[in-house]
Amino acid sequence: MTIVETLLALKLKAARILSPVVPDISQTCIPGGVEKRTFIYRTGLADEEFLADVHWSVAPSKSTFDLSAPRPTAIVLHAGGFVVGGDKDLVPRATVPHLTSLGFIVVVPNYHPCPQISDYDGPRQDCRDTLFWTRNVLTGLLLNTVPREERVSVDTSRIVTVGCSAGGTLALLLGTGYRPVAAVMDIYGGEDLVDPLSSKGCLPRPATPEECAHPGPLLGQQPVCSPGS
Repeated sequence: MTIVETLLALKLKAARILSPVVPDISQTCIPGGVEKRTFIYRTGLADEEFLADVHWSVAPSKSTFDLSAPRPTAIVLHAGGFVVGGDKDLVPRATVPHLTSLGFIVVVPNYHPCPQISDYDGPRQDCRDTLFWTRNVLTGLLLNTVPREERVSVDTSRIVTVGCSAGGTLALLLGTGYRPVAAVMDIYGGEDLVDPLSSKGCLPRPATPEECAHPGPLLGQQPVCSPGS
C-alpha cells in the first residue's frame, strides 16, 4: 500500500469516527507497544517552549514497510479554528494508533493560538518549524535518547501531513512552497481563502426590492433576497 492509499484509508476511517455514531473507545485508545516521547521543537519569546509528542510502534501490527529502514512520518495537526485546542485536545482519537499500527512515526505538535499572534506568525510558522525539525533534528533525538531496541528514524522523503479543520488548512500549506511534504490528508480544512465569503461572511444584510432586482456581482457582497421579494 502506498502512502497516498494509506492516507485515503485513514480519511475514510476518520469519516466514520466523525459520524454521529459514537466510536468504541476500546478500539480507538492507543494500544500497548506504542512508544511516546515529548520533545521541544522550538522556543519562543521569553523562553516559551513548543512541544511535539512523537509516537511510534516498535512492531506495528499492520505495517507493509521495511521496519529496518527509516520510517514514513506523519505530522498530525489539531483542529480548533486557530484559537482553541492543544496538541492532544482536538486530534481524532483513532488517528495516532491507526498510523502507528501501519508503521508511521507520528508527530503531534502544539502551536500558537490566535489572536494573541497573527495566523501567519503563529500557527503557520510553527508548522513550518515542525516540518524543518522533523526533517533535520528528530532522527538524531530518537537515536540518542531512545534505547537501542526501540530506535526508529525518519525517512525524510516520506513525510506527510494530516489535519482536520484548521489543522487541515495547515496540512495543506505544508504541501506548498519549497520542499513540500510527500502527501497531504486534509479533512474539511479551509481551502479557498481568497473567496469573498472568507472575509465578507455568509450572513449578509436583508435586501431591498431594488437590490433583489439588481444583485451585486460577488457572493459575499450580495444581500439576501427573501422569498417573494
